[in-house]
Amino acid sequence: MSSKTEPKDVEEVDIEVATATDATDGTTTNPAVKIRHALALGGISSILAGVTYIVGFVIFGVALRDMFEEDKLSAVESVSFLKNNEEVFYTANFLVYILNGFLQVILSCVMYTYLLSEHKQNGRQEIYFQVTSVIGIIWGALVIAAGMIGNGGGHVAVNLYETDPVRAATVWMTIDAVYTNGIGGGNEILGAVWVLMVSFSSFGCGRGFPKPVNILGLIAGIAGVITIVPGMDEATSVFGVVMTVWYILAGMWLLRAFKKTSSK
Repeated sequence: MSSKTEPKDVEEVDIEVATATDATDGTTTNPAVKIRHALALGGISSILAGVTYIVGFVIFGVALRDMFEEDKLSAVESVSFLKNNEEVFYTANFLVYILNGFLQVILSCVMYTYLLSEHKQNGRQEIYFQVTSVIGIIWGALVIAAGMIGNGGGHVAVNLYETDPVRAATVWMTIDAVYTNGIGGGNEILGAVWVLMVSFSSFGCGRGFPKPVNILGLIAGIAGVITIVPGMDEATSVFGVVMTVWYILAGMWLLRAFKKTSSK
C-alpha cells in the first residue's frame, strides 16, 4: 500500500472533524477523540469476532462434527450425542453465536462512525451508512438469537430424551431447522449485504480499508448472497472462512488507525 493512504489519511480525518467542532461549540467534546475511541473498540471487536469464527470451525468441525454432519446420525442419535457433549455445545454456542453477535453489533456501530468520518458528509451518504449500520445490528441480533435458541432448545431436547427419545428427536429437528439452517448460519444474506455495503463505501471514499480488505469483503458478500439458494453449503463455508480473514484484517487496520491518531 502506498504511503499516500496511511498516516496522512487518519490525520486529515481528525483535523477536519476537530475544526468543525471548534467552530460550532468550543465546549463540545472533540469528535476526533470519539473517533479514536471508536477505532480501538471496533478493532478489538472485529479481531475477537474473527477469533470466535476460528473457535467455531474447531469445535463444530471437530468436537461436534458428527452431530451436524448430514446423514451421519439419526435425530435420536443426535440428541444422544448432544446429551453426552452438553458443556461443549453450550460453550460453543455462547462463543460462536452469542458473543459473536454482540461483537458484530459493536462493530456495526463503529463502522458507521468510521466510514462517515472518511467521507465528505452529506445527507445521502449518512443515510447509506445508517442503513448499513442497521443491517449489521440486525444481523448481530439474529446471531445472538440463534445461539439462545440452540442452547435453550438443546436443553429441552436433552431433558425430554430421558423419558421420550422420539419426541426429543422431533423437538431437536424443529430447533435445528431454525438454529442451524435458518437464522444460525444456513442463510448468510444479512451478513453478506452488510459486508458488501461496507466494502463498497470503503472503495468509494478511497480512505477506508485497504484494497485487499475490501476485495475480501466483496468475495465474502457474494458468497453470502449465494447461500440463499438451498443446498449451497460450499458458499456458506466460503463466507465463513473469508469473513474470518476479513474480521481480523479489518480489526488490525482499525487498531493501526487508532495508534496513528493517538500518537499525534
